Amino acid sequence: MVSAHAELNDPTRPVNYVQDASGKNGNAKSRMQVSSIIIGKERRVAIIDGQSVQKGDDIHGMTVLAIRPSEVLLKSNNKELQVSLLPEKVKAPVIRKELQK
Repeated sequence: MVSAHAELNDPTRPVNYVQDASGKNGNAKSRMQVSSIIIGKERRVAIIDGQSVQKGDDIHGMTVLAIRPSEVLLKSNNKELQVSLLPEKVKAPVIRKELQK
């Protein structure tokens, strides 16, 4: 028996989620994914690749320099990396063909 099915999209997956040909999950912009940022009066916490981190913690060989409302600043050797909570462009405007005339 042959079954036909359509691939269902997960509405909770990150906007910039990709899956490569080998079936491994990844991120279109970088390997690290910030899934949430919590800022309180006395502490700031970010979840990067499922791991809770605070300022000064190490993750993937990088040190957390700062946790801001929409991004995490990391440092490795002399290079700094900003990893955003959301992609730069969340959605694009739709251009209808009838409006292009």
